[in-house]
Amino acid sequence: MPRRAKPRNVRGYTEELGGSPVAAKTVPLRHDVDPAMMENLREALAVIGIEMTFAGEALIADRMGRGASIGEALSQVVLFAFAHAVAEDARAGEQLQALGLTDYAVDVIAEFERLRDAGEIDGDRLEEDMRRLWTLVGDSPDRLRLAEELLQDPVGGLTPPALLPEDLRPVEES
Repeated sequence: MPRRAKPRNVRGYTEELGGSPVAAKTVPLRHDVDPAMMENLREALAVIGIEMTFAGEALIADRMGRGASIGEALSQVVLFAFAHAVAEDARAGEQLQALGLTDYAVDVIAEFERLRDAGEIDGDRLEEDMRRLWTLVGDSPDRLRLAEELLQDPVGGLTPPALLPEDLRPVEES
């Protein structure tokens, strides 16, 4: 009867190839942000039709861990949600403009300006994020380059931190 081969030393094998294939820096799925505050942020986004994902929670925790205020972290979630949508739209045939993306962005920017006026977001940070959001939704030739640049972020670019409203999601053909 043939004998079974002995298991190989996997550790030695991976060390010969340069180590484990898992990246050294990963995005933690757990965070220390207050769950009640996170729920409030979800509700704030829901008011403008945006649905935050678990990746959004990770992005908020990351940005707040780097010293951002709650409002600034929320602004980043929206910016990255638009970047993901624009990048996906470019791969799927560019239908978002026809669905009203620019008009929707105007409404979102107005809401964030209200947060700035209430003192929840630093004016400089908001200006930078909203300028980049406007580039993403406009006719600028830099819009796709900016989307791809933003998606290089190890936390915000990993997966959409939030989803735009359903009426801005192209209907998939069956």
